[in-house]
Amino acid sequence: MKERLPLSAHIGVALNAFYKQFVLQRPKTFLMIFGLYLLTMQAGYGQSRTYNFVASITKYRLALATAKTNAERAQIYFHLADNYSVTNEDSAVYFASQGVVVAQKLPDKHLLINLYGELGRSYESSGKISEGLAILKKAEQMSQQFYKDSTTALIQLMLANFYTKQGDDKKALPKALAALRYQEKYSPDKKLFQCKIYNSLGIINTNLKQYQQAIYYFDKLRETGATILGGFYVYLAAINVSDIYLRLNAFEKAEIAAKQALAKASELKSNRGIGFGLGQLAEIMYKTNHYQEAIEYGKQALQIRQQLSDKRLIGLSLTTLAEIYLALHQYDLALPYANQGVDVLRATNDRINTRHALEIQAQILEKTNDYRAALTAYKTAKALNDSLMNVDNAREVSRIQGTFNLERKQNQIELLNKNLAIQNLQGAQRQKQLLLLNQVNAASELQNQLLVKKQQLNQSRLTLQAVTAKRQQALINQQQSQLAFARQQRLLYLVILVLLVGLIALISYFFRREKKAKRLLHAQKEELQQTAQALAEINAVKDKLFSLIGHDLRSPIASVKTNIRQIRKVDDQPQLLLPLMGRLEKQVDNVLTLLTNLLDWSMIQLKGFQLQLQPIHLHEITEETISQVSELIQQKQLVVIDQVDKALLIRADKHQFRAVVRNVVGNAIKFTPPGGYIRIQSVRQGETIELQISDTGIGMSAEQIDTLFQSPQVRAGTTGETGVGLGLRICRDMLDQQGGSLHVESHPKGGTRVRIRLAAFSEKPQPVLS
Repeated sequence: MKERLPLSAHIGVALNAFYKQFVLQRPKTFLMIFGLYLLTMQAGYGQSRTYNFVASITKYRLALATAKTNAERAQIYFHLADNYSVTNEDSAVYFASQGVVVAQKLPDKHLLINLYGELGRSYESSGKISEGLAILKKAEQMSQQFYKDSTTALIQLMLANFYTKQGDDKKALPKALAALRYQEKYSPDKKLFQCKIYNSLGIINTNLKQYQQAIYYFDKLRETGATILGGFYVYLAAINVSDIYLRLNAFEKAEIAAKQALAKASELKSNRGIGFGLGQLAEIMYKTNHYQEAIEYGKQALQIRQQLSDKRLIGLSLTTLAEIYLALHQYDLALPYANQGVDVLRATNDRINTRHALEIQAQILEKTNDYRAALTAYKTAKALNDSLMNVDNAREVSRIQGTFNLERKQNQIELLNKNLAIQNLQGAQRQKQLLLLNQVNAASELQNQLLVKKQQLNQSRLTLQAVTAKRQQALINQQQSQLAFARQQRLLYLVILVLLVGLIALISYFFRREKKAKRLLHAQKEELQQTAQALAEINAVKDKLFSLIGHDLRSPIASVKTNIRQIRKVDDQPQLLLPLMGRLEKQVDNVLTLLTNLLDWSMIQLKGFQLQLQPIHLHEITEETISQVSELIQQKQLVVIDQVDKALLIRADKHQFRAVVRNVVGNAIKFTPPGGYIRIQSVRQGETIELQISDTGIGMSAEQIDTLFQSPQVRAGTTGETGVGLGLRICRDMLDQQGGSLHVESHPKGGTRVRIRLAAFSEKPQPVLS
C-alpha cells in the first residue's frame, strides 16, 4: 500500500504545474497577481509573521521546480520543512523526509544531518515521540561520526529541547551542556545560536529547581543577546529571571526584573511581550497583597491579549483577575471573570489551565452559597485531572511501545545489513582468490619457459667450453676452498675471543650486583628488626597505659557508686538528701558509661582490640544485660519482653558484643518514658541472625537518624539522663570489625527499632579477624 501524501504535497504538485503553465508563459501577469495576494495577506492578518512564512513557502516551492542538482533540491526541502514546522507539521514531516532521501546521495553529510534534525523535531511536534527521538539520535550519531563541529552542537540542542518538552530535564541538561561546548569550540562567533543554548539551559535548570544556575545562564543570555534581534533576548532573560524570583518568593527582585522586561518589550513594540510583562506584574502584586495594583496590571494585560486574539493568554488573564477579586472577597466581580476564563480556556483545549480556572470558579461559587454549581465545577475539574493522568499514561505506554518496535526493526535491519556485508565480503574474497590463482599459474608457466631456455643456453656453453673450463674450474675450486678455510678459521678465533671477554664481564657484573644486594638486604633486615622491636615496645606501653587508665578510673568511680547505694539504704538519713543522692547516683552512672564508651572507642580507633571470635549463646548476653540494668528498669517502671531464641548461636567477640547490646538497651531505657515497654527478639535469616531491640520511646526524626553516626546530637533522656552521643557510633565500629551491621529505624513519638546483624555460628572454619 502506498503511503498517503499530505494535502500540502498535493498542493506542491499543483504549484509546479501552475509554474510551468502560467508563470513561465505570463510572468508580468503572475507578478501583479502575486503582489495583490501578498498585500491581501498582510492586511488580513495584521502581523508580518504569517505573511513571511507564506511568502517563504511560495518562494521555495517555485525554486524547487527549477532546481537542477540534488544539493539545491535538498537545501530547498530543508527550508520548506523549516517553514512548515510553524504552520503544518505533516507537511514539515513530508518535505524533511523527501530532503533526507535526496541528501543521502550527497558526499557531504552536513545537510543530511540537518534534515534528520528537522525531521525528528517535526515528528515530535506532530505527536510521534518515539520516531522523533530515534531520528534525532541517528542525527547525533552521524554528527559525531563524520563531523564534530557546529552541526553537532545544533543536534545536541535539538535533543535537549526534545527532552525538555517531554518533561525529562535530567536527560536534557547534558545535551544542552554538550551543545554549549561544541558551540564555544567550533563556532564561537555565532552569537544567535549561543543565545538559544543559554535560553535552553536556563529553562532546564529552572525546571530542575537549580535556580541560581538558571539565573547565571539567563544573565549570560542577556549579555550575549544585547545587540541581537533588537535586544529581544534581553527581554526574554528578564521575564524568565522574574519568574524564578517569583518562585523563590523574592518579590522585590521579581518586580524589578518584570519591569525591565516590560520596558524592553515596549521598546521592541511587542504587544505579546508587553502582555507577558503586565501579566507577570499582576501575579507579583497579587502575591504581595497589593490587590489594586494587581487589578490594574491584570486589566491592562487582558486588554492587550484581547487585541492579539490569543484565547489561551486571554483565559489566563481572566483567571488571574478572578483570583484577585476572590482574595478581596468581591465575589460579584470575581464570578464573571471566572466564568469567562473557563469558557475561553475550554475552547483552547488547554486542560491544565482549564482545570485551574474551574477550581477558582468553584471556590467563588462556594463563597456565594451556590453549592450545586460549585460541586459541578469541582467535578468537572476532577474529571479533567483524571483525563490528564490517563492521557499521560497512554502517551508513555505508546512512547515505550513505539521505541521498542523501532529498536527491534533497527536491530533486524542491522542484522540483515551485516549478513549482506558478510556475503559481499565472502564473494569479494573468492574473486580475489581466483584472480590470485590465475596470476600464480601464469607466473609459473612463464618461469618454466624461462628455465627451459636457460637450460638450453647453458648446455650449449658447456659443450663449447668443456675442455678449457674443466681445468680452470678445478684450479679455481682449490684456491677458493683454501681461502674459505682460512676465513672460517679467523672468524672462529674472533668469535671465541669475543665470547670469552663477554662471559668474563657478565660474571664480574653479576658478582658485584649480588654482593651489593646482600649488603643492602642485611642493612634493611637490621632496620626492620629495630623498627619491629620499637613498635612492640610502643604497643606494650600503649596496652599497659590503657589497662592502667581503665582500672584506675573505673575502680574509684565504681566504689563511689557502691558507697552511694549503701548510703541510700540507710533508713535514718534526712529526706532532703534522697533526691540529692539519686541525682548523684545518676551522674556517677553517666560518668562510668562515658568512660567505658570512650575507652572502647579509643581502643577501636587505635586498633587495640584483638578480636576473639567464638560461638556465643545469644540469650545469655541479653539476659545478662537485662540483669545489669534491672534497677534502672524498675526505677522507670518499664516492661521488658525477652523473646530471644535460646537455641541460637552467633559468631562474635563476646566482650564487644556485650558492650553493643548494653549500649543499645541503655539507650532504649534512657529514651522510653515511664510505663513504656522494650521488646528484645531474635530472627534467623539464612546464615545471618538479627537481634531486634524495639521501644516505645520518643523516637527520632529522619534528620537525626542521618547524623546519628557522623555528628550525633546529645539529647537528654525522658527523666533527664545525659550522655555524649558516642554509644551507637562505637557499636557500629565494633560490629563492622566482626563483619556485622547496625541499622536504626525510628519515627518521632513512634519509638525506635535497632537491628543488629551478625553471622550465625557454623562448624566450618572461619578466618580470624584482628
